[in-house]
Amino acid sequence: ERPPFAIVAGGDPALAQRLEQAGVGVYLHAPSPAHLKDFLDCDVRGVVLEGQEAGGHVGKLGSLLLWELAVREILGRRRESVSDLRVLLAGGIATGRGALCAAVLASPLVDHGVAFGLQIGTAYLMTREAVTCGAVPLHYQQSLLEGSETVIAGETVNLRARLLDTPSARDIIRAELEWEDGGAPIAERRERFDRLKAEALRKAAETARSGSSDGCEVAYMCGEAISFQSRPRTISELHEELTAGARRLAEALPHPPPRGSVQDDIPDDAVAIVGIGCIFPGANDPDEYWDNIVQRRSAIREVPKERWDADIYYDPAPDAEDKSSSRLGAFIEGFEKDPIKFRIPPVAAASIDRVQFLALEVTHQALADAGYLERGFPRTETAVIVGHSGANELGRLYFLRANAPEFIQALQSAEEFRALSEDVQASLAGGAERVIKQRYPALTEDSCGGVFGSIVAGRIANCFDLGGSGLTVDGACAASLAAVASAVAGLQDRRHDLVLAGGIDTRLDATTYIFFSSLGALSDRGSFPFDERADGFVLGEGAGMVVLKRYSDARRDGDKIYAVIRGVGSSSDGRAKAITAPDVRGQIRAIERAYEGVPFTPADVSLVEAHGTGTVVGDRTEIASLGEVFGRYVERGRSVGLGSVKSMIGHLKAASGIAGLIKVALALDRRVLPPTINCERPRRDVDWENSPLYLITEATPWTAEGGPRRAAVESFGFGGGNYHMIPEAAPRAG
Repeated sequence: ERPPFAIVAGGDPALAQRLEQAGVGVYLHAPSPAHLKDFLDCDVRGVVLEGQEAGGHVGKLGSLLLWELAVREILGRRRESVSDLRVLLAGGIATGRGALCAAVLASPLVDHGVAFGLQIGTAYLMTREAVTCGAVPLHYQQSLLEGSETVIAGETVNLRARLLDTPSARDIIRAELEWEDGGAPIAERRERFDRLKAEALRKAAETARSGSSDGCEVAYMCGEAISFQSRPRTISELHEELTAGARRLAEALPHPPPRGSVQDDIPDDAVAIVGIGCIFPGANDPDEYWDNIVQRRSAIREVPKERWDADIYYDPAPDAEDKSSSRLGAFIEGFEKDPIKFRIPPVAAASIDRVQFLALEVTHQALADAGYLERGFPRTETAVIVGHSGANELGRLYFLRANAPEFIQALQSAEEFRALSEDVQASLAGGAERVIKQRYPALTEDSCGGVFGSIVAGRIANCFDLGGSGLTVDGACAASLAAVASAVAGLQDRRHDLVLAGGIDTRLDATTYIFFSSLGALSDRGSFPFDERADGFVLGEGAGMVVLKRYSDARRDGDKIYAVIRGVGSSSDGRAKAITAPDVRGQIRAIERAYEGVPFTPADVSLVEAHGTGTVVGDRTEIASLGEVFGRYVERGRSVGLGSVKSMIGHLKAASGIAGLIKVALALDRRVLPPTINCERPRRDVDWENSPLYLITEATPWTAEGGPRRAAVESFGFGGGNYHMIPEAAPRAG
């Protein structure tokens, strides 16, 4: 007999369509907003939105976050395209509170004609009927009822599965981490993991049949719902809890305040972020960037040959001369110059570095996001302040061509060369000069304006007809937060009415790698901020821009406000032990100055987006400075989340600060504490249990407790420049 419906994990839209045509209703598992978007684009009519609290194979998003993002995706589509959609919410639902949360989040779908319900898994396994009807053996159920914790295995091989916390489950995790440390290829590790997990599950089945209590040899798949229950109940009792129990909870909730009654104590001269644009590794806009963050995607990979040839420049030996000790990086891919879009003569585009076109593109995104491409804004009072190191790829190529005579002169001075006949010498020298001129571009009248880093801000002002100050800031790795700090000061002093502020860095040539390798700063293993595996940073590139204006002006003009910058602190290290080494005292000064003049303390901050490069000394110093200052105010340990987006996109150098600020602004706006990856083994030299800090490894809803949501962003630069910035969520009425 044909089943009325089928739930398919790992299915595809083509399979769903075939089954639907055969009269079987299909629900495809959509563990991420990206999966849901693809399914809806292919006209899939049934989806299961299962958060990572579920048992067995799980995605990377918690249920509440996944459901909220999914509802936002569905509501963003035309009503008629989703009116017959069927949605099941799943993952950790075992109580009235869980059912109520699901109902509240999904309730807006009703107006669009979307049908939604719940998929229950682990909670059913703990019912009396599950044993009496033979669905699960008694020993399996007893193990779940007696357990209270679960673990996720398969993290390192992208085969995440939630299991009951048993010695066997922890052995699986320990084994996969050892395989990763040993450098085994991912395909081999996945195969080993599948075999090990299958063997543990097989033993679990045998144990359940025999009634043995030897739980140390088995693994049970189950969800986090086991923490809610310690005795079996009937299915009718479970259903009553999920329906009538949820209704009673809803009726007992306090009524919300009237719309428009939100208290707003933000001063008028605070600075609001009203537009965002960015292009980072793996992301061409802010939405892609945010999706990558919550999905915990890494953009780090081996350097492509078109950037530089690892066969020529790479040598893993740390003392190798004139070589890069790393071949890892995070790269912007697929970006093309678009001179017509920005009214630049196409003939001039070849003489203008990619960095300027990236700056124009992220500026265009930010202005479009703020709505200023369609409506007027004070162009003559709009400033541009950009953090940039000054170096770029096209300038390097011009340098190589311009210095061709020196290379040829060096060739001619070689003893072996002088031993050749004059005709051969002339031929070789002429051939070398010819090859250099063929390989490297010739200077044109547009070259100076196309490669000088000081002109980046001017290029933006020229293209968008902006009449305020134009300034390019080089503060090393703190350059982009230095640019934002300068913008905040200018707005508060009323020197500007609007500021485009951000940073850009594309230095990923072999020379840059060799320079940082000479310091022993690069990792050839990966980016592991605050983790035991940390042994250096991974280089990356990127561009980010925010539109800033005074908070009072933004409220007056009805702008969308992502976040409000409440405090900025900066400092230099002074006479520290080394000009390139981080200094605790200098960082503490920057943190303390950020909280001067604001009516709150570090105890009111929920998240710190750290500089967090993954160097041993750098991370240790930053944790020490944060712990010193935050520890004075935070009464209980592990209350301030810590993260670093460098774990996903590497160290963007001059653009690293703006990457962190944009991440935090999006997190505040979307009410999500964003995760950091590659920190499964927190540093052993940190007393995490008594520290005010804890590492955020999973995306979780960000709720406000007793005040607005606040965060901090840090950025430190070679030479001792330190910045600590405090963004805060903007008030929302009703």
